[in-house]
Amino acid sequence: MEYRPTSLMSEEKVAILQIACKSHVFILDMNSLSQVLCPSDWEEFIQQYFVNPKILLLGFGIRGDFQVLAKSLSAFREIESR
Repeated sequence: MEYRPTSLMSEEKVAILQIACKSHVFILDMNSLSQVLCPSDWEEFIQQYFVNPKILLLGFGIRGDFQVLAKSLSAFREIESR
């Protein structure tokens, strides 16, 4: 994820989300997507890729990333609490 590294108390929002698998890397423009996707689209995306027990999430400082994601988009709040 890309965002300005400031305090979690700030109003910074996630700008870019990078997701990778064995054969592909996806870079998502969160600013653009937040303007065209409805809440149910986000819920489906989160269920498929972030809450799915068959998918292993790896990252350094990933809890902080999810906190910033939750502040950026309310649909990610479920993940933050895990």
